[in-house]
Amino acid sequence: MDRDVVSVTALQLRTPSLPADLWARTLKPQPLVVSFSIKTSITEEASSDSLLASSLNYSSVTKAVEAAVAALDPSVELSFEELAEHVAKVIVLVAGAPNVDLYLEAPRALLSAESVGVRIYRDKHDYVLAPHLASSANSAPATDLDQYYSLAPTSTNTPNDRFVVKALRKSIIIGVNPCERLDEQEVIVDLEFGAPEEMQPFVGGLRAGWKDWRKTVKLVESHLSTSKPLTIESITTSVAQTILTPPLTPFNSFSTSSTTVRISKPVALMFARYPSVQVTRSRSDFFLPSGQPRPQQPQSRTLATSSVASSRPGEPPMWDGSETGSESTAATEDVGNGGAGRTHTAYLAVGTNMGDRVGNISRALKELEEQSVGGDKTKVVETSFLYESEPMYVTDQAPFLNGAIKIETTLAPLPLLEHLKSIEDSLGRLKTIRNGPRVIDLDILLYDDLAAERIGEGERWLTIPHASIAEREFVLRPLADIAPTLPHPVLTSTPTELLSTLLSTTPTSLHRVLPLSSSLAHPIGSRTLFMTILNATPDSFSDGGDNFALSSALVNAKAHISAGADILDIGGMSTRPGAADVTEEEEIARVVPLIRAIRENGITAPISIDTFRPAVARAAIEAGADIINDVLGGSHEGMLEVMADLDVPVVLMHSRGMPQTMGRMTEYPEGVVEGVRKELGERVQKALEAGVKRWNIVLDPGVGFAKTGEQNVKLLKELPSSLGRLSSPPSSTSSNIDFLALFPSLVGLSRKKFIGTITGKEEAKERVWGTTAGVVASIAGGTDIVRVHDLEMIDVVKVADKIYRKYWTDLAQLLERGKFNALFVADVLGAYDVYGGSTDAAVESGAQFGVSDPSLFVSAAAARTQNLSFGITQSLTYERPFTVARRFATLDHLTSGRIGINLVTSYLTSAAKLHGLEEQIEHDERYKRADEYTDVLYKLWESSWQDGAVVLDKQRKVYAEPSSVREIHHDGEYYKLHGAALVEPSPQRTPVIFQAGGSPAGLNFAAKHAEAVFFGGYSVSKIRASADRLRTLLTKYGRDPYAVKIILGATIIVAETDEAARAKEADLRSTASELGAKVLLGGWIGVDLAPYKDTDDLREIGPPALKGIIEALALENPDVKVWTADAIANITKIGGRVGPTIVGSVKTVADRLTQFVEEGDVDGFNLSYATTPGTFEDIVNLLVPELQRRGVHWLDYPEKTDGKGITAREGLFGIGQSRLRDDHYAHKFKWAAGHPAPNV
Repeated sequence: MDRDVVSVTALQLRTPSLPADLWARTLKPQPLVVSFSIKTSITEEASSDSLLASSLNYSSVTKAVEAAVAALDPSVELSFEELAEHVAKVIVLVAGAPNVDLYLEAPRALLSAESVGVRIYRDKHDYVLAPHLASSANSAPATDLDQYYSLAPTSTNTPNDRFVVKALRKSIIIGVNPCERLDEQEVIVDLEFGAPEEMQPFVGGLRAGWKDWRKTVKLVESHLSTSKPLTIESITTSVAQTILTPPLTPFNSFSTSSTTVRISKPVALMFARYPSVQVTRSRSDFFLPSGQPRPQQPQSRTLATSSVASSRPGEPPMWDGSETGSESTAATEDVGNGGAGRTHTAYLAVGTNMGDRVGNISRALKELEEQSVGGDKTKVVETSFLYESEPMYVTDQAPFLNGAIKIETTLAPLPLLEHLKSIEDSLGRLKTIRNGPRVIDLDILLYDDLAAERIGEGERWLTIPHASIAEREFVLRPLADIAPTLPHPVLTSTPTELLSTLLSTTPTSLHRVLPLSSSLAHPIGSRTLFMTILNATPDSFSDGGDNFALSSALVNAKAHISAGADILDIGGMSTRPGAADVTEEEEIARVVPLIRAIRENGITAPISIDTFRPAVARAAIEAGADIINDVLGGSHEGMLEVMADLDVPVVLMHSRGMPQTMGRMTEYPEGVVEGVRKELGERVQKALEAGVKRWNIVLDPGVGFAKTGEQNVKLLKELPSSLGRLSSPPSSTSSNIDFLALFPSLVGLSRKKFIGTITGKEEAKERVWGTTAGVVASIAGGTDIVRVHDLEMIDVVKVADKIYRKYWTDLAQLLERGKFNALFVADVLGAYDVYGGSTDAAVESGAQFGVSDPSLFVSAAAARTQNLSFGITQSLTYERPFTVARRFATLDHLTSGRIGINLVTSYLTSAAKLHGLEEQIEHDERYKRADEYTDVLYKLWESSWQDGAVVLDKQRKVYAEPSSVREIHHDGEYYKLHGAALVEPSPQRTPVIFQAGGSPAGLNFAAKHAEAVFFGGYSVSKIRASADRLRTLLTKYGRDPYAVKIILGATIIVAETDEAARAKEADLRSTASELGAKVLLGGWIGVDLAPYKDTDDLREIGPPALKGIIEALALENPDVKVWTADAIANITKIGGRVGPTIVGSVKTVADRLTQFVEEGDVDGFNLSYATTPGTFEDIVNLLVPELQRRGVHWLDYPEKTDGKGITAREGLFGIGQSRLRDDHYAHKFKWAAGHPAPNV
C-alpha cells in the first residue's frame, strides 16, 4: 500500500479561461492556485538518494500542470469543475501519477471571499478512453485529453467532489449580549458543497447542481445580513439549510445534497484568534424526499430515572442524553419537588384585566422576589414589553395586560407553582369561571429545558412546557421579546418561529402598551402623547418664574389639563446646558408641594418628575408622581436602583456630563446619529441589568443636550435611526431588529436654542413656530411623546397625528416589511358618471369617489420607510408642466429618490369638465400633447441645472454656481415655458416613468418614455404577445428590449390551503358591491350597463368594447354560461379588469405567478387588494415567505455602501442606477458636469 505523499502547495498560475472574475469580467487573465498531493511510494528514491528515470517527482508533475494550463484556449471559458478535471487528467494520464488529490482555487472570483474552487480526488481507474478511440494509442497529448478521455461511469470518486468557498467575510449583527446587538462584527464563513445527487452529475462539462453557485453565495450573504443570530451555532445551521433548500426545477438552480459550513467569530475571544463552529448537513436533515420541510423531532433533555438521578445522596438529579419525551413516576416526583439549592431558569406569563392592571403586575413581581419559600429565593432577571389583548376564550370581559418574565429560582416546579398561587391569592384573585376575569394570573411557561407531560397530583399539577403556548399570541409575543431563539423543548421551534406560524393563519390581536401610571396603559402608536412642562424654578431658560409660586403653578396645571395635556412634567431645577446647580433639598422643596397640591385638587393625569437625582425622584413618586424623566439617563449614582425599586415608567435621555459641562461634549467620531444610538443602547442595557422593567423604559435622544445646532437638526432628520429603529415596523416576530427598536420614545425640543438660531428668535417664548416644525418632524419620525411648553402645540400634534399615524403610513410599513418595490397609487380627476348617466351610483357605492390627492401623503409614508418607493398617477392633460415638474422634484427630495410618476392622459369626460373643458380631448391628440409635455418635464428636471451646480461654499457664500443654472426656453405647439427650474436637482432628477396605456398610441408613448409599463389581461399567451410587441417597439426607439419592466396587474386571495382561500373569496364576494363594479366598468370602457335587463346575454348583444372584456373574462371563468350585467359585475367586483384574480394556497398562487413570469415574460406584479386591511397582510405574512424560499423574491433590499435606502430606479435596475439609463430618450437632455448645456 502506498503510504507516502508527494505534494505541491499553492502553485501560482495565470489563465483567462476561468469563470468571470470578481468584477464579472469574462476571459480576463486571473490568478489560479493549484495544490495537489499524490499517494505513492518513495522507498527506492530514499534508498538511492536520487531520482530514478521512472520516479514520480513534484518537479515533473508541476511542469506538466504549468504547460497544460498555459496551453488552454484563451477564448474559451471553463468552469472550475472542467478545469479541475483537465488538470487531474494531466497529472494522472500525462505525468503518470497513480492518483491525485487536487485543490484548484481562484482568488479573484468573489469580492467577499478569499477564493472559490473545487476539490477532487482521481486515480487512473476514473478515466476511460473514448469508445471510438479505444483501439488507438494508450496515451494522448495533453491538449487533446478532454477529447480522448472521459470519466468512467463506474467512478467511485466523483461523489466525493467538493465545491469550496474559502474565507467569505461578512459584517453582521451576532451575539447573545445586548451590547452585541448594536454594532456589526465580522464573521468568516467557509463553505463546502457536496456533489449533486443526480445519477448524471455532469451536463455539458458542468456539475448540474453547481451552475448557480454565485446565486447561492449571494443567498448566504443575504441570510447572514438579515438573520441577526444570537449564536454561531444557530447561524451555521441555518446557512446550511439555506444552501440545501431544494431547487425549483431540476438542472435549473443550485442543488447539492450535502454541505459543510464553518463560521468563525474573530472578536469573540480576547486571547484567541477566533472560535469556530462547523456543521456538516445533508438535505435529508431538513427536507423530506418530497421536498417538504422535515418535521423537527423533539431534542429536549429529560430527567433520568431515580436510580441514576444523582451520584451522591442529597444531590439534585442529573441531566442525561435521553431524547424521550416522557419520564418515569420516580423521575416525575424528582422534577416536581426536588432541586432545592440549585438555580433554575424559568419563564412565566403574567396577565391581569381587573383594577389597576399595571399596579397588579408590579405588586405581583415584588412579592415574587421578596417572599422566600423555605429558604428558596426567586429573582426576576428580565421582562418583556407589555401588551394589551382582547379576551380569548371568554370574550365578555375587559381587555388583558400581558407580559412575560424570566426568573432564576431555587424552587422546583411544584413549589414554584404553589408560590405563584399564593401571590395570586394575596392580591385578591377569586376563583371564577375558567378563563374569566382575574386580578392577576401567573403561569409557568418553561422551566429549564424540562419536558414533562404532568407534574403533581390532585388540584396542584402542571404541564411543562405550558400546553397552550403555541396557540396564544398574548403568550408568544412577550416571550419572543426576551427569548426569541430559545427552542421549545417539545416543539423545537423558537417563540419567534411559533409566533410567525400562528400569525400566518390568525390576525394579530395585540398592541404594545406603555404604562403611564398604575392604572393607565397607553397603546403605543395609537396617537402621540402630549407632555406639557411646568418648571417650578426661577431660572429655567424659557419659563423661569412662571410656576415658581405654588398658586400660579396650580392654576397653570389645571389650564394644561383643560387644553388636552396627557402628562404634566414637573421640574425643580433647570437642566438647560450651563444652568446653575441647586441643592437636593431645595429641588425637593420646589416639586413635592406642587405634586401634592395637584393631586389634592383632583387632577389624576400622569405626572412626571424631571430630575436626575435619586432622592428627588423617590420623594416625587411618593408624593404622587408616576414617571421619572431623567435628563442624564440614569447615570447619576443610585438612580437606576431607585428606578428599579419604585417600578415606575422612566424616560432615559441621552446626554453627556452635567448641565454645566455638556455644552463642551459634542464630539461624535462616528457621527451624532450613530453616537446617540450606541450610547442610548448602553444606557438601556445598564438599566435592564439594574432591574428596570423593559416595559417601563422610554427613550429620549436628548435634542439640545450635548449637541450642536447642526447635530440637533440631523437627529430630527434621522430620528428613526437615532432610536435604533428599522425602516419596517419593529416586530418581535423578526430576529433582525435593533436592540432599541421596540422601545417607545419622547422628544423634547420646545423653544430650544438651536430653533432660535435657525429662526433668528433670541427670546425663547417667540420660538413657537420653530417648535411647531420640530414637533411635526418628531411625529413624522415616529416619536410617541412630545414634550412642549406651549399649549397651542396640542393642535399641531392632532394634525400631525392625522397625517403620520394613519392608513397610508401603516400600509407603507407593511409593504416594506414584505420587501415590496413600491406602493403605487392610482388617481382619477373626475367622477364615474357613465352608469345611469349620473354620479349617483358612484357616490352610493363609493366607487373611486372621495379620492384624495395622493401626492400629499407620500412624504409622510416615506418618513416611516427607507427602501419602499412610491408611484403616483399624474395626468398630463390639465396641469401645466412647470407645476408638475416642481412637485415631483420636491417629492423626490422628500423621499430620498423613491418617487415614480405614472404618466396618463385621463379618459373621463367628467374630469375634462371639472377642468373647464366642454368635452374630453380626442384620444390620440392627448398623446401628442403628452409627448411634448414630457419634453418640457425632461428639460426642467435634467437641463436647467448642471450636475454639481450646488456647491454650498461657506467661504465664498455661494449656494450654487450661476453659470451652472440656466433658463429653459420652450416654444412648442402646445406649451410655452421660459425660466429656470426652482427646485435643485433631486436624487433621481427624473422620477421613474411608469405608463399604462395599451392602445397603439399608448404603446408607442411607453416605448419612448416609460421605464415600467402596467399590463392587464388574463391569458398568458396574450400577455406574452403584448410583451413581445412592446419589446419590439423598444428597439425601434434604440432601447434595450428589456430596458422596460413589464408589470402585470393581479389580485391575490391567499390562505393556508386552496379550500380556505376559496372560502375567503366567497366571503369577500358576498360583501363586495355589484353596483360599484358596474360603475367602474362603465367608466373604463364608456358603456352604461344600467339599461340592460337581468336576462340579457351581453356576449351576444353588447357593444364591441364590452364583448372584448367578456372574451377576456371568459378565459378565467369558463363556467359562466350567460354573461349578464350581474354576472360581469360579480366577477369584476374583486380585481376589476386589472388582470387575473388568483385564489389559492401559497403554493397555488406562487405557481401561477411563476407561470406569468416564465411564460408571459412579465417582470413583476402590481397587486390590488380585495379588502383592506387584509389582502396585503395575507400576502406579506403568507405568500412572501414562500416566494423567498423559492428564490424568486429578494430576502431583503440590496445594501448600499453609504447605508442609505435604495432609490426607486435602483429597485428596478440595480444599485448605482439612480439616473435615467443611457438608452432612454431623455438621456439627451442631461447637463453633465464639465460639459456644455445640451442644445434641446
